[in-house]
Amino acid sequence: MANETNYSSRDLYGLKKWYDSGDNAVVDIVCVHGLTGNLESTWTDKSTGIAWPEALLKNDLPQSRIVTFGYDADIVHFWSMAAQNRIGNHAQTLINVLAQMRERTETEERPIIFVAHSLGGLVVEDAILASKNSAEPHIRRVLECTWGIVFMGTPHCGSNLAIWATVFGSLTDMFKKTNTELLATLKPDSEVLARIQTEFHTMIRARIDDGKRAIKISCFFEELPVGGAGLIVPMHSAILPSYTQIGIHSNHMDMTKFSSSDDPGYMSVSNELWRWTKESKKHLQSQTASGPPPAAGYYHNEAVGQRAYDVQFPSQWHPPHLLADVSRRRAEFDGQGYYNSMGRGGVSQGGNYISGQESSGKGKIVAGNNMNSSQDIVFNM
Repeated sequence: MANETNYSSRDLYGLKKWYDSGDNAVVDIVCVHGLTGNLESTWTDKSTGIAWPEALLKNDLPQSRIVTFGYDADIVHFWSMAAQNRIGNHAQTLINVLAQMRERTETEERPIIFVAHSLGGLVVEDAILASKNSAEPHIRRVLECTWGIVFMGTPHCGSNLAIWATVFGSLTDMFKKTNTELLATLKPDSEVLARIQTEFHTMIRARIDDGKRAIKISCFFEELPVGGAGLIVPMHSAILPSYTQIGIHSNHMDMTKFSSSDDPGYMSVSNELWRWTKESKKHLQSQTASGPPPAAGYYHNEAVGQRAYDVQFPSQWHPPHLLADVSRRRAEFDGQGYYNSMGRGGVSQGGNYISGQESSGKGKIVAGNNMNSSQDIVFNM
């Protein structure tokens, strides 16, 4: 269900909705700016006034919702407190307002693609880490639904503090032209930023090792220098090995600004977004067509015990000794929230099933070898 609210507490902060195809949308595109930018100017061509996510992208991705996230990115304010706190605050705000929008519009299962410029990429990375570590299911769903991230001029320096120092030296050279006090106020904590990025990429690799769907990543790098400062984030810092690497013939500040759909930079970025949207749509369609997962193994319903959803869940299987323990304790049982797709009259292999409706407060133990034998119990859901 589409909601017309922009979900922005202030004109340049929070989420602003650029386009929404309503119930036809199959993907959320989320744009996140970097230092000195804002939710509009970062993506707007100066000569034409065209904000490409709003004016151009909706034509290439008509089945989408496109939003832009804004935060206080003034470079003096950004580093006026510890880098860890500042980036962490923005990341928490991003993940919360995004999850709230998706929850309120009943679109929590929709794939997400982030488009991040410069240090906005670190805000996105930290937001996804916050999603992974959250106790709230609707927050954790953001990570699980993240299909891909487009990094535009984001420094990927890992744990190399020397490279971080070089990048921030370039940022200093670029910004001190407009404010001579910036050299004194720009005091980034490279170790904190390196930690965020290291943890993020460790998480990305762990998902692959665990057999989970890989998050798509494409890295765009600037090809032109900023006058007096050179390349702000050179190619070797802006790319990641084994991921797509594409150059944009602009400097660091202009690489996110496109004047028309024929702009080579726009074509490169929009092609990635179009391809990922097509893949994610096909993935969702295949999941819907295949129905519930096979009975071999369990999957975890993270909603149980934390959030109530009015949905039917597949029957729950437990070995007989555990069911006996459930009967004794009536409401407490280990493994609560683990389900398989059996329970449709199938063979139980000597086990039992718990069937019922989530958050109903009642369930039924059904003996697997004698489906006529059952016992009602009450358990905490």
